[in-house]
Amino acid sequence: MDLSYLTPIFETTSLEYQAKISLARAEKTQENFGNFCHLFSTYSRIVAQARDRGDVLSTDLKKYAEEQQSSPTSKQSYDDFASLLYTMQSQEEARVRRLESKVVAGFSKYSYICYSFLDHIKKAMAVREREHKKAEDFARNQNRFIGNINLKHHKQEKVQTAVHDSKRAQELLKRESDKFEGQKNEDLRRILMNFAEVELVFHAQALELYTSAYNLCKTMGSNADIAHFRKSIAVPLAPPEGNPLAGVNQQLSGVEVKKEEGVTGESVAGEITAGEDSGEVTEILATTDEATVDTADETAQQPRGSVKAVPKRPRRKSSVRRSSLTPAQIRRFSKQFGVSEKEYREESTHNLAEHPKNVLKGSGRTAR
Repeated sequence: MDLSYLTPIFETTSLEYQAKISLARAEKTQENFGNFCHLFSTYSRIVAQARDRGDVLSTDLKKYAEEQQSSPTSKQSYDDFASLLYTMQSQEEARVRRLESKVVAGFSKYSYICYSFLDHIKKAMAVREREHKKAEDFARNQNRFIGNINLKHHKQEKVQTAVHDSKRAQELLKRESDKFEGQKNEDLRRILMNFAEVELVFHAQALELYTSAYNLCKTMGSNADIAHFRKSIAVPLAPPEGNPLAGVNQQLSGVEVKKEEGVTGESVAGEITAGEDSGEVTEILATTDEATVDTADETAQQPRGSVKAVPKRPRRKSSVRRSSLTPAQIRRFSKQFGVSEKEYREESTHNLAEHPKNVLKGSGRTAR
């Protein structure tokens, strides 16, 4: 019996081979692109962390600039540098957003693309298995079709339908494989171009900003700040203007110096009287000079060798009687008499003689 019409018009193993190759490439693409997505997302997170640290750095530098009140030149330079650094972090923020939208998102969508392609491969493999089962069933039941022509034609139609379905599945799988490979290569090329473009834009702007920051630091000088600092810590030699007692204080300081050198009060009073605004000072110095002369006369009238008696301040009596013994003596005598220090101190305080032998006289104790 001729069964040549059951032979498929294409190689039966070609679909299986094509499906295996496509399945392996889809799984490898899914693994590699998933790894790329993870790496680029990690790269984006690291850039975001550097951006956060840059924000903190610019904020701290700005606070430091505000504290430099004694260095106005450096304060302005530090403030400008902090502003440039803050602008740089704004560019870092734009860089992170571009990486997430143009690079990470491009790789992340391949999770769905690879899943769809694997689904097409599984459907093609199912069609091939169904066609293979129909052909085997028709070949195994040839003896049943000898007396039943209608059943034979019905089985032949099913086998032919399965063969054509397998052919269409092979062609569809071929188109899907070509589409998948082309889209994969094009998307990878475009994603890498986007990554390079994002980095170029960022580094071009960073080069401009960091160049400005470098030039700003290069022109920063410390001579003006040092001069301003010295001026701020310098002690003023002359009193501030508008103080009415400034001249009087200077004259009084001169009087004290001259008295130490042995100058008489009359000459000092004459010098102060010759100055301006010194009427009150003249009267004060004249009174002081007269008191000094009177004291000198009284001292001269006393006989030589005699000492003027100085009245003693009356001593205040305390109502609490204290022992004249030292703590070391109290400790030694308390051990000697076998009593506590507190008891010995109380006995010695109330005893008038305060002698170690008479302290415990009333208690009847004797020394050991």
